[in-house]
Amino acid sequence: MNGERGGDLGGDLGDSRVLVVGGSSGIGRATGIAAAKAGARVAFAGRRTELLEEAAAEAGPDALALTCDVREADQCAEVVARTVDRFGGLDHLVLAVGMTYLCDVVDTTAAQWHDLAATNLIGPALVTTAAIPHLTDVRGKVVFISSAAVIGPWPGLVAYAAVKSGLETLARGLQDEHPTVGFSTVAISSTTTDVLQGIDRATLKARFSQWRERGFVSRGEMSPHALAEHLVGLLASPLRLPFVLAVPPPRPSAGPEAPRSGTG
Repeated sequence: MNGERGGDLGGDLGDSRVLVVGGSSGIGRATGIAAAKAGARVAFAGRRTELLEEAAAEAGPDALALTCDVREADQCAEVVARTVDRFGGLDHLVLAVGMTYLCDVVDTTAAQWHDLAATNLIGPALVTTAAIPHLTDVRGKVVFISSAAVIGPWPGLVAYAAVKSGLETLARGLQDEHPTVGFSTVAISSTTTDVLQGIDRATLKARFSQWRERGFVSRGEMSPHALAEHLVGLLASPLRLPFVLAVPPPRPSAGPEAPRSGTG
């Protein structure tokens, strides 16, 4: 999955009804807007009401903004019920929620572990549970956004990756339990998102320095908008793709015709 191609990869979603949880920014917002452009009626759900309303306004008059905190079990069921009530059903569910703490496992507190699990695994599981009866009726799809960190966790992201690996296991198990619904996990590599929002600049600077020194940072970044085109294509496709690893293309190498970087 080449994360920097877009446009021609989006599919026609007709009059599909799509719920995007984590739709206030980043990949979720971009996917919801791309789905609306492909013909879908979209509900944007998340914690930041103002940003959700802005996303829904951009998506068009049929879009819906729903405030939802996936750490609250009743809200997980309610967001599905409100979407179904507004649209008369549900065809596809995209779970783009995610948060992390940038610290080593030995420094991760019990409260942080619970927060990671509640946001990245339990909440998505509860939303999916509420959605499955509606998706079964229409042979719909669920897309879980995971992380390439599961494959090779970077220092400071091990706890996050451990919880996201549970999300991938969840998707595989749900496919066997509900064979008429299509479950996909899209594990993304470096992408411009808000997942590190709230982490202080000193910690970020120190971690990025560590990652560069140890060779973890070797590719460019994908944009949420380019990735969203692929996700819409996945929803529209008749094929099922149980697992997709999305990585950006390598940075251009400095060949004889390329300008040299300004290093000393």
